[in-house]
Amino acid sequence: MSDSKKSALAEIQNIVNAHHISKTEILSLYPNTASTLVRIVTFIAGLLLVVGLVFAAVQFWYDLNVVQQLLLTMGAGVTAFATALLLSRDDYVDSAGLIVSLIIVSILLEPLGFGVAVYHYLGQDFLEENSRLLLQVLLGGMGVQFAVAAYFQRHVKILAPVSMAVFTLLALVSLNLNHAFFDPVANADAVKIALISFVLLVSSLVYENRQGYNPWMALNYTVSIILLVFACVELFDVSETVACVIALSVSLTGLALGYVVNRRALIWPASCIAIVSFISLIFDVVEMGIATSLLMALVGFSILMYFYFVTKRKRLQNKNFDE
Repeated sequence: MSDSKKSALAEIQNIVNAHHISKTEILSLYPNTASTLVRIVTFIAGLLLVVGLVFAAVQFWYDLNVVQQLLLTMGAGVTAFATALLLSRDDYVDSAGLIVSLIIVSILLEPLGFGVAVYHYLGQDFLEENSRLLLQVLLGGMGVQFAVAAYFQRHVKILAPVSMAVFTLLALVSLNLNHAFFDPVANADAVKIALISFVLLVSSLVYENRQGYNPWMALNYTVSIILLVFACVELFDVSETVACVIALSVSLTGLALGYVVNRRALIWPASCIAIVSFISLIFDVVEMGIATSLLMALVGFSILMYFYFVTKRKRLQNKNFDE
């Protein structure tokens, strides 16, 4: 290595240390050799491979003993997760779609294997009487699993959002809600749900601020917006029309926040929820006719044109910057 290259690397190291630039942000400067089509194809292929094998096993499920059932569920889930982590150590990113599909398969199979183990070794009565405790153990274990994996494999972007979502679900399950699902909740419970939503939103924003853009954070932003809307509706005990207004207000606030802090993963789910809320509000307030339908189409067209020109302006700015 020449002296000039050594001095250049030393300067780069000083800049990285001074501005706290992460490895992921540095790697994002290099061109990505994997096309979107390759990622989609490998994602679908991975799902077809594993799901096909699982459905084949279902055909003779009841002919299997307990150990064989556990191997097909928990064993396959853990194996898929371990395989995804091994593939993620490769320098090539063409296997990103396959890695995501294997992680999704593990998310589906591990809880099923846990349920099979509890049912056969502890009994159905224990399963029914301690369902909440068992669900807490399952979610806690999976949350730790994905959190540890996300810490050591930070370039696998799906791991951290999934761990946050699992811990959020654990917090919701741990709430002492004295009601059936979808029944009205008490004000104190609504406040707790709002706090959980706020914690998920803030933690997702902080994570992206430190680790860079993560498209899978859209999952957490979507969950946080929905939880916050649900908490506000239950807290104020409003009608369906006002509920649509609250959903529209919360989603538009999330959209504005996404623009202010430059979080694309927040902008798109907030936009989708805002559109759905607006359409629901129109159906709830106005009797649908030709004029209303055309108005709704005009609003949708205006939104599309707005995003088109905003995107076009950003492309022109980037082109002028490169020149």
